Amino acid sequence: MKPIECRADACATPDALWKIWSDVESWPRWDHGIAWIRLEGAFEEGSTGLIKPKGGPEVPFVLLWADPERGFSDESRLPFGRLRFEHRWSPLENGRIEFVHRVSFHGPMGFLYAFLMGPSFRRELPKAMDTLARMAERGAQ
Repeated sequence: MKPIECRADACATPDALWKIWSDVESWPRWDHGIAWIRLEGAFEEGSTGLIKPKGGPEVPFVLLWADPERGFSDESRLPFGRLRFEHRWSPLENGRIEFVHRVSFHGPMGFLYAFLMGPSFRRELPKAMDTLARMAERGAQ
């Protein structure tokens, strides 16, 4: 299954973006599909938490990796499947940063989750990225 990917850029520092990404409980401020989210422990590889999408059940997740110099990835376990999010940033030549969010579906039921959730991600991810860019440009207040 082809991942869903969205790119955006901002006139912001990597530190400002990292501050937003690593403040997990603030994710609903830029991703309006999240009702709430909680992380147990530090924002680092192996830490786990719970996420509650709007209109969906609570889902456990784990941070697969977290690196302020590159980004981070997290994965949610679903019945007979997994939903993986990858968040990366890179510098642009004009002093801006580009960041990419990629969503991929895995496991025996990955195709079904892609069919059911894919349209929502395709519709909502650009909005979340725009909000995230504005927040990063304001300095992650």
